[in-house]
Amino acid sequence: MKILMVYFSRTGYTERLIYEVKKNLETKGNTVYIERLRSLNEKSCVGEIWKDLHHYPLIFFSLFSKWWRQRYISNYTQVEDDIAPLQYSDVSEFDMVCIGGPKWAHVAYPVARYLRLVKGLEGKHIGSLYTFGCRCRF
Repeated sequence: MKILMVYFSRTGYTERLIYEVKKNLETKGNTVYIERLRSLNEKSCVGEIWKDLHHYPLIFFSLFSKWWRQRYISNYTQVEDDIAPLQYSDVSEFDMVCIGGPKWAHVAYPVARYLRLVKGLEGKHIGSLYTFGCRCRF
């Protein structure tokens, strides 16, 4: 299979895991390409949290009310970050695409932008890989 692994990594945890998975997939005869997403305006952990802070109380209420959860989800607007130009802006030529990033309260902002910009995901086998590591810089 021809596989594209796209990822965003702030601390290096996701990047290390992506390359481990790549090595494993290649030992099984797959051809694997890598694309790292680069945020053009990356901030500290506190800066990233600040962009989406107003959603946190709404998430809390969603835990207790089905009506509120449905309203929140139907009106949620995903925060995004500008990303550097993509090497593979159309993924039609790949058999599978694996998308990785850090696990935040919502989709990591550069990954959210990627999902909106990339072409050719329709009907594609998609995998996801997310890590949770905490090494904040203030």
